[in-house]
Amino acid sequence: MEMFKSLASLKDAQKVVSQIKEGASIEIHGTIQVEMGEVRQELGYYARTYILNGVPNAIDIEDWEINERKLFISGLEIDDYYKFKQGLEDHGLTSIANLIEVDDREVILESFKSNSILKKTYGKNMIIWGLLSMKEKKEKFIQLMEQGVNISKHYLTGFGWVVDGEIIPLDEIKEMELNS
Repeated sequence: MEMFKSLASLKDAQKVVSQIKEGASIEIHGTIQVEMGEVRQELGYYARTYILNGVPNAIDIEDWEINERKLFISGLEIDDYYKFKQGLEDHGLTSIANLIEVDDREVILESFKSNSILKKTYGKNMIIWGLLSMKEKKEKFIQLMEQGVNISKHYLTGFGWVVDGEIIPLDEIKEMELNS
């Protein structure tokens, strides 16, 4: 019956709305040009970026894709990149086919370093998390923890820094990394 008494107070209660957590993602698109000697590729892309919660100045990219690919050799546009590449492979020229291939993820992430929209939105000091090596990510987390920044267990679990659901002490983390 006590519960029903407290429910009666709802009649005159003031409604309080407060923000608990928020986030945003920005969709970007464009064309990236990659030049390798006389070979040039133009890659049309789409990506969604988001702030990495709890990691100051850090963003990451998800749902990215190359949605258009043009290939030029000595200024001449090749009609279909994929058919051209497959034709090279079918005729025993796999090594040449491999030379014209680019790592899409690497190219997109590298191009984002100089993306004016990202710089205006996230600031010149943004860290693109996907560009960091595992070692650099660990170093960044250790630096932030030294500064007293509370890092989510979610990020630290993959490094083996969470044992029995608890983050191990910072001095132990440093010792682990020093000996690895």
